[in-house]
Amino acid sequence: MRYTRKQKQHKQHRQYNKTLHNKTLNNKKHTLKFSKQNARIHNVNTYTNTYYIVDCIGAENNKLIFNVLEPYLKDLNLIPDKMMPIIRQLDLSFIKKHKITPSNYCSINVHVPKLDKTITNKLHPQLHPQFMWYHINSIYLNNRFYNIKCNMINIINSSKLKSISDKRALYTNMHLYCPKICSKHMANTFKINDFNKYIGLDTTSNTTSYYILRPIDSYSGIDILYISSKAELADAIEYYKKTKNYKGKKYGTDVIASTYIINPLLFKGYKFHLRMYYLISFINGKFNSFLYDNYGKILTAGRPYDIKKPFTKEVHDTHVKYSSEDNSFPKDFNENTISENYVSPNHIIKQMQDILKGVSIILKKTKGQWLFENQQHGFQFLGIDFMIDTNGCVFLIECNTSPGFNYSNSANSYKFSQNLFKWINETILEPYYKKTNPKLHSTYLDLHP
Repeated sequence: MRYTRKQKQHKQHRQYNKTLHNKTLNNKKHTLKFSKQNARIHNVNTYTNTYYIVDCIGAENNKLIFNVLEPYLKDLNLIPDKMMPIIRQLDLSFIKKHKITPSNYCSINVHVPKLDKTITNKLHPQLHPQFMWYHINSIYLNNRFYNIKCNMINIINSSKLKSISDKRALYTNMHLYCPKICSKHMANTFKINDFNKYIGLDTTSNTTSYYILRPIDSYSGIDILYISSKAELADAIEYYKKTKNYKGKKYGTDVIASTYIINPLLFKGYKFHLRMYYLISFINGKFNSFLYDNYGKILTAGRPYDIKKPFTKEVHDTHVKYSSEDNSFPKDFNENTISENYVSPNHIIKQMQDILKGVSIILKKTKGQWLFENQQHGFQFLGIDFMIDTNGCVFLIECNTSPGFNYSNSANSYKFSQNLFKWINETILEPYYKKTNPKLHSTYLDLHP
């Protein structure tokens, strides 16, 4: 079977819950409940004119620069909550006392300092901020705020998002609600043990077929395997029976197989995928969605692409760990970097817009609550992964609810934060607080043109 030696189990500092709020924690008071959507919308004046940002000290997977966001909030007459520096000092003291590496603090499953009621009551007898920014890549810092009601939070109910974040559900739902988009822009996908759906694995076949196997409950390319024969499939099934995911649970058959795209468009000779950013909101009972088409990341494999050589992760895996350069789309996507089969960025963007309109339709069709009970309005941005083949066709790979923000260069990290928060201000904050129309924004995805 074509895979590297068994990877070490994830260290505790990389364990995080992709489903965020939906997970039932040992302490039930940390579990968020669904909001009642028919409930009366609270008056804005019900909340204090404050904002709170759940930041992670020294985070490696969250390099957002929040001093870029804060001027937008202050322009809306919001002020920092008094608890922000108090809780930051609690965290710093905790890190020092327990000798924790600061960059690991947001992602390891430690008992972070609880918010002492005597402290919170002294500062705010009724703490109900206008705006709260959760740390979207970690539940461990967020869960102590779950009992705090807030007007707007950067989160959408995880049970709703599962219809697109679950790799198998994404394909199933796209096939159900948008079959034309599915057939054109998604690789044929099925469960690993649906043996009658594999084509070309028989040794008597005249052509070789390749499949990529992806665990449903995994991330960052971990435990992905590639197969092209029945023997390799059998080995892979045994591997998943024995191997545990980051939660300590064996994969079993919770693995999907997809037809492998063997003719990918290449960036400087390397296989790559695009990480684009998709923003959704549920405000005043209405759903809107946006694609930030002016800025995305080009993530490459570690070695030049060659389908004739045996499969190795360095050649086929296009995750962040192999991308040492901060290449961006569409700026670095040109005839010099795409030497063969060049296709214009506008052609690619149009396809991505069409695909994400399908994703938006899935969310609207999926039953369930949009928000949690401690919020009145919500929004969330997701990282969407796309591939392009040599024919210029864009393929949807997956939707990530907890995207990382790693950049090699700090200047690029700052630029990304500038782009992201400006976008959120124009599509979420100003439309709500200044009563502008978000549908007039150039990145708006119109589902009813």
